[in-house]
Amino acid sequence: MDKNIALDFVLRKKIVRKYLDNMKVDSNHRFKSWEHCYKAFGNQTKEDDELALHLAFYLASWGMYRGSCGIFWKDYKIHIKTIDTIRNFYNLRNKWYVSKDIIRIIELYKEIQSYYSKLKYYKADGTELDVSATDTLVTKIMLGTIGCVPAIDNLFKVGAGIYSNRSFDEKLMVQIIEFSEKNRDCIRQCQSLIQAELEYFYPPMKIVDMYFWQLGYDEFQKKKTKAAK
Repeated sequence: MDKNIALDFVLRKKIVRKYLDNMKVDSNHRFKSWEHCYKAFGNQTKEDDELALHLAFYLASWGMYRGSCGIFWKDYKIHIKTIDTIRNFYNLRNKWYVSKDIIRIIELYKEIQSYYSKLKYYKADGTELDVSATDTLVTKIMLGTIGCVPAIDNLFKVGAGIYSNRSFDEKLMVQIIEFSEKNRDCIRQCQSLIQAELEYFYPPMKIVDMYFWQLGYDEFQKKKTKAAK
């Protein structure tokens, strides 16, 4: 196992339950934005413009339209050109991933990253800058459209015990798939629970995302509380 990766956890259903409870308490919680976006991309009859709007709002709900993000300065239509790329990978939706899928997942990652990294944005003072196609942006797009990888953001890294400067790559994807295989039974139980309570199917990688995000968030809150004392 890569010394920078600690994905040797046994998934605990109560952690996923804690994440799920947010949507039980508030049916319009921001966490639902993933569901709306993923559902929209599952309907191949939808127009590109509508899909781009779903993707933009989901990304905004998930913190990607902050001032520090280049896409903050762009409208939702920048996402239209990446939708054709996403459609080419629809066969990766709603499945359990195995090692042979990694090549396609990395290929999708690289194509999305390539598109966004070529975009420019202009700040109010006229400064021209490149959009930063970070792991966080690209994997959130992949999670919200295909559902083939968790969102590799700071909270995921904290929850999974990954160094903050660790980049998404084939080795990390191998470990994530191994984790999902090791915890297949528990993930299926979580899927059944969510299906019963939200009446929607959550793919395996979304369960993995929920689990490590919640672990990371809880750890962040502990440190915040400790620092305030």
